Amino acid sequence: MKIDKRLFKNILLELIDENPLACQGVLSILRIEYTDRVPTLAVSLEDPPRLLVNLVFLEAEASEEVHVKAVLLHEFLHVLLNHTENFKQMDDATNVALDAVINHIIQRSEGEAYSAFFRQYYRNLTGYNSLLRPTLETELYAHQDELTPLRHGLRQGTVVVDDILELAREIRKSGEGKDAGLPERKQFLGHHGERAAGKAVSGKVREALDSTLKSFNGSGIYRAPKSRGFGADPFPERFAG
Repeated sequence: MKIDKRLFKNILLELIDENPLACQGVLSILRIEYTDRVPTLAVSLEDPPRLLVNLVFLEAEASEEVHVKAVLLHEFLHVLLNHTENFKQMDDATNVALDAVINHIIQRSEGEAYSAFFRQYYRNLTGYNSLLRPTLETELYAHQDELTPLRHGLRQGTVVVDDILELAREIRKSGEGKDAGLPERKQFLGHHGERAAGKAVSGKVREALDSTLKSFNGSGIYRAPKSRGFGADPFPERFAG
């Protein structure tokens, strides 16, 4: 898809207007910077925050406007969940686990038109890396393997943020979470390294993120939402890898 700065900004504004997950509090104060210093997209956490956009990546990988929106939602959720969870180990295994949960949150909340981007982008991945590709319901029964229970849990929202470190440990034990990164020169969406460096979050951005969290009920994101101040009931069972 041919995408220039004007079209990208229009897509972002449309997403902010139509989608509560887009977090008006953060995305509406972003300063957009187009750069090749990040391989995909990234949100910096200073005041004011910057949305770093690699248009070459979007032109190569996004074939519809909804794909651009999906990448933006993925990046926003990464900032939100990393900020609140403070993952101390952001290796490739943790990245795979976190991205898998985020991609399925987007599929559950926005539907298969949004998740189509992740199925396309990660179409050839196998093993634990294939969890980055949101599963269609028909695929759950067509291809049974040892990861099928995980696929069910991710699709239904019973494998959530609280389970990420457990899932990351399983990926490391499998030998797939090595420093070599994703195969086929795939990049993790978002600039994971900047967040892992422990940069301080500005007060204004922190306030916007906290406000967004309070607007969620936590269902399908946290194991026990009420313990985090949300209204949803906790899930009855904890995922065991």
